[in-house]
Amino acid sequence: DKGEITFDLAVKPGRAVGEVLRNTARYRYTDSRGTQTDWFLSNEATYAVTGTIAVTLKGETIPFAEPGATVAFRNVLTNTGTIAEAFEIALAGGNFPAGTAFSLFQADGVTPLADTNGNRTPDTGVVPPGGTRVIVVKATLPTSLVPGAYRITKVATSARSPAAPA
Repeated sequence: DKGEITFDLAVKPGRAVGEVLRNTARYRYTDSRGTQTDWFLSNEATYAVTGTIAVTLKGETIPFAEPGATVAFRNVLTNTGTIAEAFEIALAGGNFPAGTAFSLFQADGVTPLADTNGNRTPDTGVVPPGGTRVIVVKATLPTSLVPGAYRITKVATSARSPAAPA
């Protein structure tokens, strides 16, 4: 019989570019008679750290907005890693009132933020190391808006390594 094992490897932050990581797996199996085997070690697999993925995302505060208005928040994403990467953009928890509608746009504030990698999530497209992208979040406020301080959380996540959010 034949078997196959696949896995993803997450490298902990702080590993140096060029560092070689070595990995072996311990495994056992049940044969066709129902007998479980002893433990075996796999062949060693090596992985070279080819770069780091890191990102920052800084938003702006709008001091005042009228009920029913659409306000635009400029957010600057910076690729602080050492390799080019695309970053998925999502909006999460906030305290805006029900009826607030949010939209993501490119820097011009008119062109919707696209999904460049086909996974149904808007993203930045590839950003070079040290490069920046401006993402505009527009909030259309309900006409019944009461005065208050409102917040929305913006999250940028590496398309290649979802464990690297900002």
